Amino acid sequence: MSKRKRKAARKAFDLNLPIVQLKISLEEIEPEIWRRIQTPDCSLDELHIIIQRCMGWDGDHLHAFEIGGRDYTVLEPGIDRHEFRDSRRLRLSKLAQQGEHSFVYEYDFGDSWRHLIEIEDTLPAAENTRYPRCVDGGRACPPEDCGGTWGYYELFEALAHPDDEQYAERLEWLGDDFDPEKFSVEEVNRELVRLRGWLGQHPRWRRQSSQFAEGDRVRVKRGVVHSQYRDLPLGGWIGIVEEIAWLIPVSYEVRWTPETLAAAHPVYAKRCRRDGERPETHWLDEAELKPADAQQPMEMEQPTDLVVRPLSAEDGDDRIRMIFGLTSDDPLPTMNEETDARYLEHLRGRLSFPFEATYWPESADDEYIEKTATVAGFAAPSSMDPDRGIRCDVQGEEEMQQVALADLLLQQEHPNCQDVLDYKYWVEDVQDSASEDEEDDENWEAEDEDDEYPDEDADEEYDYDEDEDYQDDDYDEEFADDEEASGRHLGSDDDQEPSAPQPIRRDQPPVGRNDPCPCGTGRKFKKCCLNKPKALGGE
Repeated sequence: MSKRKRKAARKAFDLNLPIVQLKISLEEIEPEIWRRIQTPDCSLDELHIIIQRCMGWDGDHLHAFEIGGRDYTVLEPGIDRHEFRDSRRLRLSKLAQQGEHSFVYEYDFGDSWRHLIEIEDTLPAAENTRYPRCVDGGRACPPEDCGGTWGYYELFEALAHPDDEQYAERLEWLGDDFDPEKFSVEEVNRELVRLRGWLGQHPRWRRQSSQFAEGDRVRVKRGVVHSQYRDLPLGGWIGIVEEIAWLIPVSYEVRWTPETLAAAHPVYAKRCRRDGERPETHWLDEAELKPADAQQPMEMEQPTDLVVRPLSAEDGDDRIRMIFGLTSDDPLPTMNEETDARYLEHLRGRLSFPFEATYWPESADDEYIEKTATVAGFAAPSSMDPDRGIRCDVQGEEEMQQVALADLLLQQEHPNCQDVLDYKYWVEDVQDSASEDEEDDENWEAEDEDDEYPDEDADEEYDYDEDEDYQDDDYDEEFADDEEASGRHLGSDDDQEPSAPQPIRRDQPPVGRNDPCPCGTGRKFKKCCLNKPKALGGE
């Protein structure tokens, strides 16, 4: 795993062009994990957020940019201001102007994920294109907290040997849906669109004029469709401008008027509830809007031939929707007294009694022993379990018992089997998914309260001129190429040693980048043997 050393050829970029093209690639991993993005000129702290979304990181760890022997990060409380400089004060355009076309972005100082950032070109803004955007890339982001490049390779080495005693543990930790080769430009760009709600709010992004201001009443032009639901036209919808994103193009968060929401197609509200979207607001580009006269009557382009996906009896979710008379755009209902009573009425006309089934009654010694018994019928509706739902009367060896319908197991060929399995799926999997969604909503609300974007009031602390790029007196000097003279680096000498990554277990203790090098020279590991294969156990 030799460290790749690449240096972009120095070239003169046309800084009058508004879009900067970057390539982001993880060092020391083969095959390469990389992204190519295009963004308006931005500061390093804004680039940090774009990189996080493009690569797929969670943003839970510290980061820094290494440029010309200096380290830049967000100067939050606790950050050593003697070692790091303010990443809000250095922009991509200034780097290109200085001829610094490649630099390093490090994320998670323990795992030390080092990204090579290369400024490839400056471009004119394309029509009908939102920036920032990802245009190409390859392979999935490594799992967070897997132990850096060492842990990444060890993880997949273990997963390649199912007989390994740690195989099951690591597979469970990694998750069944992780595919190291998976990459989707569309998914990355969906993540970037979500940034428009706050990225681009700061005055530093304002390189254009805007046609509308906050509070303006606007109307959507004819022919404009919903960005997520392409079969829903928005022409004629009226709203009030809530926020402005000074990106390319300038876009607006529009809050629909009550009259618009009342006249909106019912499918719109259903889909928003299903997907967790906010039906009352939507982001629109400037070219899609026009001023709305308050006296002008509302005219909406409603879809006359909107056909939702037909329900399929082969789909488990659709079979449940059929029970409740829902469409494919409706979310599955959660279990409560009303929905469970409705499901019971459905099953009364479907299940035939008596029938044989197996279940696991709990014995006195807390051991589970499989039982086979005769299910006589449904228990009284008042006997419904709040967690397991419908109960059945089951004839045991000595007396009649009540067992949850979702706990009964039938042979696959039994005519009641599919209905019982569907109910079991609704009681267990659907309710678990609903609980997870509620937990995610709570986490999102907590994150919204602690917004990662720096408080604009913090700019007053530094009192610098927005129109003048911040530079030290010696910043224009030629950057030192010799690593020995590269100045301050990430972390300080007294950084805590990173804890051992989980669930990776190493044969030897990990060595942090800022720890003394094991070879005994007294220099930091990153300045000595980090780049030498022998230090990593290579040939």
